[in-house]
Amino acid sequence: AKEQEKTGVVSDEVQMSGAAQLSNYVGSADTINTLLPAMNNMAVSMAGTDVSNEAMTDVSNVMGAAMTGDLSGIEAAGVAFTEAQREAILYGDELSRAAALAEAVTDSAGNMNEVMAQMPEGKIEQAGNAWDSMKEVIGTALYPAVINLCNAISTKLPAMAPIFTVITSGVGILVDALAGII
Repeated sequence: AKEQEKTGVVSDEVQMSGAAQLSNYVGSADTINTLLPAMNNMAVSMAGTDVSNEAMTDVSNVMGAAMTGDLSGIEAAGVAFTEAQREAILYGDELSRAAALAEAVTDSAGNMNEVMAQMPEGKIEQAGNAWDSMKEVIGTALYPAVINLCNAISTKLPAMAPIFTVITSGVGILVDALAGII
């Protein structure tokens, strides 16, 4: 998902929600890795640069149903199959079904995820995704320090209560004086 996010417009978080939904239909991470680029292309072709968790879940459900042999939903979404792709999906093992499905989706939708990333709207979406990823890295790095601070405050809070009482009354006097001046 991280690699797909670098070349396309779908955020890694949205991709992961789609992958989680797809895992209800397939049994291996290799299958999900095979289908993820095609899922992104299909989602972008349907929703543009603003692919939501809900849109990706819908795409995952349609692709998951196709992986079980029910092609009606994905064909209704505009995906066409060659006879060889259809045979592979209906009679192949999981990885061959995934490869055939990914190929059919990409043949029908193109590489929309990457194409949209080259458009002005896509560049804006990529910048937002990069910013969100940077916040995740910073948050992960700061998390232990924040937990330590929260633990220190919660254990020392009873001892600090009198100090806060004095500060609060001092601020109250200052606010009353300021109100009087105004």
